[in-house]
Amino acid sequence: MKKQHHPITVTIGVLAASAFVLAGCSSGSKGEDGDAALDVPFGATTPAASGPLESVTWMLGGEPTTLDADIDATTADDTVLANVCDRLMQVQPDLTLGPGLASDAEWTDDTHLVFTIRQGALFHDGSPVSTADVVWSMQRHSEDGAAESDEYRNVVSIEQTGADQITVTTSQPDAILLQAMAGDGGIVWNPRVIEAEGEDFGSPGSASACSGPYQVTSWDAGSQLTITRFPDYWDSDVDALTDEVVF
Repeated sequence: MKKQHHPITVTIGVLAASAFVLAGCSSGSKGEDGDAALDVPFGATTPAASGPLESVTWMLGGEPTTLDADIDATTADDTVLANVCDRLMQVQPDLTLGPGLASDAEWTDDTHLVFTIRQGALFHDGSPVSTADVVWSMQRHSEDGAAESDEYRNVVSIEQTGADQITVTTSQPDAILLQAMAGDGGIVWNPRVIEAEGEDFGSPGSASACSGPYQVTSWDAGSQLTITRFPDYWDSDVDALTDEVVF
C-alpha cells in the first residue's frame, strides 16, 4: 500500500490570500434542549492580498518530526519542506506537472526516463546543485527502508549519462514515477551537508541541505520554526511574496 502522508503542497510565497465568507446562523434558533442556540455572526475576516509582506505566522497542527524526508514526512514536515526543498519536478498552481530542478524529463521508451538537470541552481550554503548531487539524492531516496523508497519500487538503476543528464531505468512501465518526482521522492539534497551533519540532519539546529525559495533560519523545539526568503534562489519566475514565515 502507498503511504498516506504525501499531501500535494505548493509554496506559501506564491499563494494569494482570499477572503472566506461563511453563512451565518439565523437568530432566535433553538437547540435540542430548548435553550437558545449561540448566535455567532460570521463574515469575511481576512483581507484580500494587496502586496508583499514582511512576516506571516502560519499555524501547524503539530511540530515537524524531522526535516529529513527520507526518515519521515508528516503533514507538518511537508508544509515546511515544500517551501524549503526543491524537487526535480514541480506541481503547478493548477495541479499540472512542470519542470523543477529538472528542466526537462522524457520517457524515451517504456522503461527509460531521462532527466535534463538545470545548471546554475544553488544550495542554501551557496554551492552549486550538480548532476551528481541529483543522482546521490535519488539513490538515497531509493534505499531500502527510506520513507520515499516506495516511489522507486520499479527502478532498476539511476545513472548519470551526460554532464546534465540522468537516465532512470525501470523494470516495467511506471505511470506515476515522473509525477512522484514532484513530491518528497524528488527532493534534491546537498550530500556534503547531510554527510557533515550525520544523524543530526533534519533535527532542530541542523544545516539546510536544500535549494528552495526559503531556508530554515531557526527552529526552537516545542515553540516555533522560522523560514526566510533565500536571496539567491535560481528561479526568477517564483516571486516569494513574504520575507519571513513563522510556523
